Amino acid sequence: MIVSAMFRLLSVAACCLSITATSLPAQVTGDVDVIQNLLETYGLKTKRGTDPAGDVMLTSRIEGISFDVYFYGC
Repeated sequence: MIVSAMFRLLSVAACCLSITATSLPAQVTGDVDVIQNLLETYGLKTKRGTDPAGDVMLTSRIEGISFDVYFYGC
């Protein structure tokens, strides 16, 4: 179950990275709406919020494993 959840999480991460430029900088920037739409299209419920610094973040979960996507300077 955990292996399956990690595979799904890595698949989502790969999809997120595939929408960025071919040459990736040290930090990948992304549009919050695009990433949220991608996750929801994949079938994941997302919740938009802010981190303690006030930056936008998305929260979701795959097979019981929660994860956050942070957007710094986007």
